[in-house]
Amino acid sequence: LFAPTNAAFLAAVDVDMDGDVDGDDLNTLGADAVFGVLANHFVAGGMVLSSELTDGQNITMASGTDFAFDATALTVGGAALNAGGLNVCAGNGAIHILDGVIGF
Repeated sequence: LFAPTNAAFLAAVDVDMDGDVDGDDLNTLGADAVFGVLANHFVAGGMVLSSELTDGQNITMASGTDFAFDATALTVGGAALNAGGLNVCAGNGAIHILDGVIGF
């Protein structure tokens, strides 16, 4: 899971710019767009640790879209990885914190 911070979601999804992501914003975006944003953050088919990523590698997300890892910029799909929040392991996978939203 590549998990954007609250600030990243707020910056990307706050359509009416009122400082709060709420029903007004989500209804404006529509269900398909909201689902697409969320599905762009789940890795399809398995766990990915940061040590397994190679520069230029495409990562297939649950949305079916491939997003590239850039080792120089430390980004996935253009969203910056938070270097202090990599490889947070859980029982069913690993979480990597992002300072941006992928594919939005």
